[in-house]
Amino acid sequence: MEQHRVAIGGKIYSLRVAKGMPQEQLAAILSVSPAAVSKWECNLANPGIEMLWALADYFECSIDELVGREEKRLAKVGIYNNEKNVSKYFNSRESKIFKKGDI
Repeated sequence: MEQHRVAIGGKIYSLRVAKGMPQEQLAAILSVSPAAVSKWECNLANPGIEMLWALADYFECSIDELVGREEKRLAKVGIYNNEKNVSKYFNSRESKIFKKGDI
């Protein structure tokens, strides 16, 4: 399995600066120390999963976007179109258990 190094510091920094706020303000909003925010932005530490949720909610983005996974994933697998794929599934498969409106 391929190892991934997560470096989200630049993303947190960019999002914070875009909102025009100092590290101290973001730290107060998240109930962490300004030193914690600094460590994240310098890639000396990574926030835990609960903090990633809080950061994603605050900056109105996904955790995948925060960790840089979204762009790589889309480039690798292409854009997913749920409606197209569901229609393809039901048009290509005869099923007596499910009907198109069931799911």
